[in-house]
Amino acid sequence: MPQTIAAFLAVLTMMTFSVNYQRSEIRTQQRIVSNELEVIANAVASEAMHHVATKSFDAAVASGAVTRDNPNAKLLTPASSFGNKAYADAVDIDDFNGVKGHRVFYEVEDSLGFDLDVEFVVTYVDDGGAKSLTPTLTKQVAVRVSSADNLFNPIEMTRQFSPRWY
Repeated sequence: MPQTIAAFLAVLTMMTFSVNYQRSEIRTQQRIVSNELEVIANAVASEAMHHVATKSFDAAVASGAVTRDNPNAKLLTPASSFGNKAYADAVDIDDFNGVKGHRVFYEVEDSLGFDLDVEFVVTYVDDGGAKSLTPTLTKQVAVRVSSADNLFNPIEMTRQFSPRWY
């Protein structure tokens, strides 16, 4: 009888050790996936910011109403008119404001991957970087990338843009 109890305790001890080891390995793998997903999300945010950088600063700058010789910020698009366009339809920087639901699928292998949601907020900022209610020659773009798949904290990136001549 004592040998049976000892054998049972030995089996119980090995099972407990095995379960704890497996849990530790699962947590390690989850951290690795989460870290890799953060790197992917940073790359997607950076790519989105580069896409924004390819657009004109403002419709008034693109049309030539605001130039180096006539830097009248009052002619720029008012902040209340920012956005209301789809990601693909954005013509200038302020068109990205409020874009939500832009989903990027990052493929890892053979149609397996992660869905990442990209959102934008565009505001005017003054020379000190504080939010401005009136048009200025500097816009700040904030990109936020989130995911329901193991990305615990959304990735946020901000950058300020001005006309090329400013």
